[in-house]
Amino acid sequence: MLKNYRKKLDDIELNLVSMIENIIKSNKCMLESIKRKNYEMDDCQNRLKSIDDTAQKVDNSVLSTLALFSPEAKDLRELVAILKITNEISRAKSNIQKYGFELQQALVKGILEESLIDKVITLQECSIKSFEYVSMMISSDDDELSQKLYNAIIAEEDKADEIFSIIDQAMVGGIEKTEHISLEKINSLKSIRKLEKVTDRAVGIAELIMFAQTGGEL
Repeated sequence: MLKNYRKKLDDIELNLVSMIENIIKSNKCMLESIKRKNYEMDDCQNRLKSIDDTAQKVDNSVLSTLALFSPEAKDLRELVAILKITNEISRAKSNIQKYGFELQQALVKGILEESLIDKVITLQECSIKSFEYVSMMISSDDDELSQKLYNAIIAEEDKADEIFSIIDQAMVGGIEKTEHISLEKINSLKSIRKLEKVTDRAVGIAELIMFAQTGGEL
């Protein structure tokens, strides 16, 4: 029974890592497109297509594991956390999809200044790093390492918040209330905000992993 339970958890972990790796690959693909000034991002978006199906597969596997094995204590915490982690991953996927589509329009139309594009690149690098750390956390059984990775994710989120504030101020902060702000500029800022939210999703996942490993409150 223990062997079968362990295999179930190993399969679930592999699927979680697979989803996170697709988030990272899509993000890196978009980053390289921006750097090369090649704003066709359909291939980057395609890397996200399997995530919802995999999330559903993981959820079903967790529910069947709960029914078959009736786990307790840490094992139960881990499965409860996984159900919430798949939701966070799906939200990150949605954030990246909307960001990629809307930013593509902004870049093609030349709405963003070069200095702001550089900030977006830095913001996207924070997003990538935060999910790379998440992937490492999921694969780690070392509580001390997990804490260090968690702290690193928090640092990336703080950096992302600061960068977005700079972008926000540059795009609309200095505009008087009487001045007109174009809908295109507003949509561009919204798309960048969705990218900043990806690091929030990483923090959410990291908190769930820490809960699974050490307990506490969600």
